[in-house]
Amino acid sequence: MKRSCLAALLLLAACQRPQPESADPARSAEALPTATSPAAASTLKRVAPFLRGVWVKSDYLAAIKRTRSPYAASSNLTGIVALSIDPQQVTGDSLTIGASLNNHEGAAFNAILRQGLQLTSLPTTWPDYEHPTNFYELSYRLVAQDTIVLLNKYNEHKRLLHSVLFSRVPGVPFSETAPSDALQYSVNRQLLAGTYTATDAKGSKKQVRFSPTGQVEGLGGFRQYYLATDFVVTVENNLDNIIFDIGTKRQQDYVYTISQDTVRLYAARVAEPDLLRGPLQYTLVRVH
Repeated sequence: MKRSCLAALLLLAACQRPQPESADPARSAEALPTATSPAAASTLKRVAPFLRGVWVKSDYLAAIKRTRSPYAASSNLTGIVALSIDPQQVTGDSLTIGASLNNHEGAAFNAILRQGLQLTSLPTTWPDYEHPTNFYELSYRLVAQDTIVLLNKYNEHKRLLHSVLFSRVPGVPFSETAPSDALQYSVNRQLLAGTYTATDAKGSKKQVRFSPTGQVEGLGGFRQYYLATDFVVTVENNLDNIIFDIGTKRQQDYVYTISQDTVRLYAARVAEPDLLRGPLQYTLVRVH
């Protein structure tokens, strides 16, 4: 089946079990790189504890929780959908921000290490191609549990036009693919991670475990899984589907549905440009 090459990269990254990361804004003792100017260095020291982390668009996470369907939630994946903010990535007086654009391609921009329109914001180099006089700033807001990052768009009169909120995803290490990894990790954790009793089409039962980092144990000899989240490519991207052991001779694709504590895996059949749902192959009931 035709898949975006991003899927393979995501799965490769998911095989590397991430280490826990503190979400405590007080984490400011780490050594920071030296910015070109003292003012930029001071700004970096002030904002680094709050911005540090890997972030996913909050609206998308809420839609995943509500719909239990990456396909149904995919309309929320427009523009910048995830960010990687590593305070070590300083060049001159700018902080390089990694991003995922439309959950389909990587991107990057700079946050300028000086105060923006707010005390908690930084000007950025991210452009509005449709309206070049608009501009973006990266900001943060403290909430009870953690921090929220915002990408704010303003017009030339400095009027706020739009804000996109991002939630921190703990446990995802910094890397070139960190924004996409975080989105995938979040979907895995919300929808599938856990232990199940699986009943196959012949009535045989076994215990199956899915990890949030993309490993599976106990199901058909498979080792890894990928829940499709990238529906930008139109061919065979019309249903929720899961791919086991992608890129290997054992690769197997299923269409799936999730209802409360039950996951059903169906045979996948292709009638281009659509993916069709075939007979039920496995019924998985969550144990914990």
